[in-house]
Amino acid sequence: MTMKFVYPVPKPNGHVYEDGNELQTQLQKEVAGQYGFNPGNSSWHGGMHLSLKNAPHCQKDHPIMAIADGKVVAYRVNNVYSTSVYRGIELPYSRDFCLLQHKFSYTEDDQTKTFTFFSLYMHLAPLAEEQIFEQVNGFKLPNWLYTEITAEVTDEDGLSCRTDSMEKANYAVSKGQKFKYDPRQLKPKAFGMKVRHFARCTLEPPLNSGGSSIAETWLCVDEDLVKTIDATTVKQGALIELSGAEQIDIKGGDAIGYLGQFHIPTQIEADTPVVDPRYQIHFELFSTEEPPEAFLKRFFGEANLDKVKKVEGDDDSDGYLDRNKPNGFFKNFHQIVTLDESDVPGTEIAKNLSKWDSAQYMYHKHASEWYDKAADKTVWQTILGIVDSSNFEKLIDHEKERVDKLIWMQEASSLGLPKVVWNWWPIGTGMAFKPGCYITKEMLRLVWNEKDDDFVFLVDIEDLEAVADEINEISATLKLDTLLRLNHFLAQAKKEAGKGFSLEENLHYSAKKLKQKDKDKGRGPFKYFRDNPREADLYGRVDGEGGHSSNPEQIANRAYANRNGNGNIASGDGWRYRGRGIFQLTGKKNYRNASRVYNILWPEENIDFEANPDLLLQIKYAVRSAGIFWLDNAIWEKADKGSSGTIVDNVTKIINSGTSEKSKKERRDNFSSYYNDGIFNEAF
Repeated sequence: MTMKFVYPVPKPNGHVYEDGNELQTQLQKEVAGQYGFNPGNSSWHGGMHLSLKNAPHCQKDHPIMAIADGKVVAYRVNNVYSTSVYRGIELPYSRDFCLLQHKFSYTEDDQTKTFTFFSLYMHLAPLAEEQIFEQVNGFKLPNWLYTEITAEVTDEDGLSCRTDSMEKANYAVSKGQKFKYDPRQLKPKAFGMKVRHFARCTLEPPLNSGGSSIAETWLCVDEDLVKTIDATTVKQGALIELSGAEQIDIKGGDAIGYLGQFHIPTQIEADTPVVDPRYQIHFELFSTEEPPEAFLKRFFGEANLDKVKKVEGDDDSDGYLDRNKPNGFFKNFHQIVTLDESDVPGTEIAKNLSKWDSAQYMYHKHASEWYDKAADKTVWQTILGIVDSSNFEKLIDHEKERVDKLIWMQEASSLGLPKVVWNWWPIGTGMAFKPGCYITKEMLRLVWNEKDDDFVFLVDIEDLEAVADEINEISATLKLDTLLRLNHFLAQAKKEAGKGFSLEENLHYSAKKLKQKDKDKGRGPFKYFRDNPREADLYGRVDGEGGHSSNPEQIANRAYANRNGNGNIASGDGWRYRGRGIFQLTGKKNYRNASRVYNILWPEENIDFEANPDLLLQIKYAVRSAGIFWLDNAIWEKADKGSSGTIVDNVTKIINSGTSEKSKKERRDNFSSYYNDGIFNEAF
């Protein structure tokens, strides 16, 4: 169930909101476009307006952001605003939008399932306006709008490059070298505490090096090293649907766009109507299937799950609240909001639904406003039957013209979107930014990637997902909240848990291994058996005729007797408190200490690992016990010192001081591989 959510609106300083309540306080400053019921036009509203009233800095300072990882599956981009005319007055408005598809994985009835949902960003500023802002304020178009960028090296010392991202040999490009690249295909790479972004670039002209002509290479394209000269944008004008490899990858927090104009006429009965010059984005979340409980829990927060209510009604609801004859949808909506099942007049329904947060914990099934053409919307006749005014009739004609230019769902036929969809309050309290990391099962698959002889992965992807979820949950609390710390932690975890992700120590040793004293031949792991070779022969595995299998319980009782708080051999503590968990927590003292720290951090759980040592075989406690050891021994302080092999060895010394030179090297290799390949760069 790992999914990183990001609030779509940044703070005025560009930073992300960490608290949904803080953001909602800001958002409610816009009263003409709340989710659920829009009192401005007495209609159902499946999204929320982000505008100059509640997000003024998103007009030209900071863009609206993608709420989660996903793919651009449809868009409409124009170079200029569309215009409509009401009683001789031209009113600019944006038809531009971006539609993202997201996939949320969860487990139900021991099966991994996927819930697909969409985020819609409607009325984005068109390219012409963004280009004007770019000249004035220096901001850039969101990457998804580019297909190719032409740039020039500006660094005085030039840049080093490689013809292959994994190649060791470097070449030099000088200041002034021009090149082209696709900004949607950037690769992050960590350098100490800084992450740089690289692209596969075409050099113009090619670079001559040692008599060879190099036309394509990898270059760092960060703004402090290069500058953009020209850019080619996506196709403009028409609605564009993307499928398969055409779809554009988006990360949560990536820029989507800026508030676009959506001017409307007001005071329509005056001799000359007044123009309300709005800048806004309609932000909406929807799905074609009912959101599962696992998603609702993640989005709204587990503590709020009992508040979340479903609203259904007439499938043919036109979305308008007729105060004289409210339909079943609005009656049901009102009953769930007020917990009052009595039949009340439409005026009372409108009053109670007009509160900004009346639908804060709701999800609804209703026809989308982006599906039907104006001629197919019965709402117009309903409204005209209520209001008798020639100017109002002209306004309706004006709105119908705009509707036909704005709708897109039917035209996006390849997406197969139905008329009736599920919407929900789009700013969930469960989306709250949590300091720490957001790793995925796919990232962990690059760590535990070994297969058996039948080419089946040794570690199930479901287990990796559970590990990812747990690390994400506790990363800030247990100091796994930087790139260095996470890489160090997992480099150790891979070695301790092994290729098969074993959460229990393997004590099936041979007698030969147990009593081996020669370091060059791989010294035995336990001093007890090196000093007592006859007992090694007795309890270790002996091959051949007259041999016997190992006795791991007796090995543990002798190897760990009178160590780390354990009693003597007869106490059985060695076996009882053998290595468990990701870091193979060993010894009664360490089990007791893990319980102590655990109950300080999560007192409501009252965990006792000393009394229940097998709890550490569960992924939740296996991860947390390792994190507690990491925190309690201040290993994170060692990790913060850098990425050298010496630093990795210093970390290893705390986690497993008696390990072999071979094991130390494997941990260094693990760290180097994860860190240099940038496996976890996108987790922060």
